[in-house]
Amino acid sequence: MNPNWMAMLPALILAGTVLLLMLVDTIQSKARGIFPVLTALGALATLAACLLPTEPAGAAFNGMLADDSVTRAFVLVIALALFLVSLVGEIDLDAHGVSHRGEYYGLLTSAALGMVLMVGSTNLIMTFLGLELFSLALYLLCVFFPRENACQEAGLKYFILSSLASAVMLYGMALLYGSCGSTSYAAVVSLAPEGPLKMLSFVGFALLFCGLAFKLSAVPFHMWTPDVYQGAPTSVAAFMSVATKAAALGTLWRFTPVMRMPSFGLESLQLDAPLPFVEGWQLLLALSILSILGGNLLALPQVNLKRMLAYSSIAQAGYLLIGVLSVSPRSASAIVFYLVVYAFMNVGAFAIVLFLESRLQRPVLLDDLNGMARFEPGLAAVLALCLLSLAGLPPAGGLLAKFFLFGAGLKGAGVAVAMGVVGSLLGVYYYLNPIGRMYMREGDDPRLPDTSWAFNLALVIVVLGLLTCGLYPQPVLDWAAAVGGQAVEPAGQAIDSILR
Repeated sequence: MNPNWMAMLPALILAGTVLLLMLVDTIQSKARGIFPVLTALGALATLAACLLPTEPAGAAFNGMLADDSVTRAFVLVIALALFLVSLVGEIDLDAHGVSHRGEYYGLLTSAALGMVLMVGSTNLIMTFLGLELFSLALYLLCVFFPRENACQEAGLKYFILSSLASAVMLYGMALLYGSCGSTSYAAVVSLAPEGPLKMLSFVGFALLFCGLAFKLSAVPFHMWTPDVYQGAPTSVAAFMSVATKAAALGTLWRFTPVMRMPSFGLESLQLDAPLPFVEGWQLLLALSILSILGGNLLALPQVNLKRMLAYSSIAQAGYLLIGVLSVSPRSASAIVFYLVVYAFMNVGAFAIVLFLESRLQRPVLLDDLNGMARFEPGLAAVLALCLLSLAGLPPAGGLLAKFFLFGAGLKGAGVAVAMGVVGSLLGVYYYLNPIGRMYMREGDDPRLPDTSWAFNLALVIVVLGLLTCGLYPQPVLDWAAAVGGQAVEPAGQAIDSILR
């Protein structure tokens, strides 16, 4: 067996960070400031490993893991989310009086490690091991404040429903192994559509995609998302909203080519009763449309800001599925670019909610934003920029992210793109509503204390990231184009090619 350790460099960095956090927690458990620093340094080292100007190391551990451009791209998004959350997590812990910080950052890094193993996996067994590693860590993180009833409820809901989703996913993997005789992705993708047990393969893929759709928060597997995000620690919800989606999409991307193969749909079940022909990709199309419409419509009446962002993340899952549906190099680049922008804008929005929540000592309502621009102009400006980006409006990167994603989906998912445009128009209302309250209504001064240097650094990175992706996106587009195996082209030419 050739381990090929370079292929595991990001995972090894995160594993080393977890061990170091546990060691420091054992020796100096009350040294609060060192834990976020170690976590941030581990995340930065992982980011650097993904951006190394070296050729991907290829397969490792007998084909169980792969180091390729797609793996590096999704790992970078996970590491970026970990880095940003490590900078703002202290506010959450301070507000709830947590004295021992090592467990929190150790679990957060363990969750990131499981996601990295999952997106780098090329074998069903390794996929499930990565899935369980990050799921177990997230179970504990969701109940990290056990004295709060909402936190306990969120953890219990996520534990029960996520365990059920994992069981469904594992059953699908078992059916795929039974029909193909292998757990390798390559064997499953090549043998499943043409093998003698095509019915088992179809059911296996359907169950596997159901499990991934749950992690992605796609409708109709989304019911846990608003309650868990609202009750869980806000920093954990911020991390889950970005990193879990990246892990699920990275795994889903490796399987989507088989869903586009002809003669791999419901007709393969060979039932006596006549059924309309439905290909596998059409099931993903239904998930995308339902998520876009359901997430945006359910977000409209929300008055709790964190719950509104939870429904927004459901709609964002539907947008991301548009890129998966087209299965092309351009769509791979568009997904990666969108995820990078999404990491900045979603973690930034959750960070502002976290700060307000910790100071108000209760959930943040839309009414709490009234007049915020007069009392906290900096925080109001950052939240407004993040919400504008989520809505797909300039000057932040959300506009170009949606444009490239929808442009990539025109050839293979035109109906989903049309629904994406409708959903984006619906989203403009509930994204602009908080901005209008901050700048156009009167409110009482909550007298918020000064923010920490780490929190300010996170917000500066969010603003710079969003403005760079919106005003000068060429460096990020060049990197994303390399992920999809495309020739690098200027942003203006890329826009022209989509419009044509």
